Amino acid sequence: MRHMHDVYARPGESAKFECRITGEQQPEITWSKDYQKLIQGQRFKMTYRDAVASLIIHEVSEKDTGYFTVEASNQHGFATSTAALKVKRMENQHPMYIFY
Repeated sequence: MRHMHDVYARPGESAKFECRITGEQQPEITWSKDYQKLIQGQRFKMTYRDAVASLIIHEVSEKDTGYFTVEASNQHGFATSTAALKVKRMENQHPMYIFY
């Protein structure tokens, strides 16, 4: 398994983690954030194609900052890789306030 790299994103952008996984048999792939298993849905898209496991997180926010782990397992064992997602708004980007 090749290790993942940290990902940097701004709020509202998509973030993508990728990890190359090799082995004799196709592994079962699971993703987690800060030790909590992720479930595929509108914001999280998980794929495994051509020995590459991918996680795309749509519309990230600062709450998504944390550590993401991919685990590959089969009958021969398992391997993991962890990388950080760092979500920060740009220094000159100010929050927008709407007054009614």
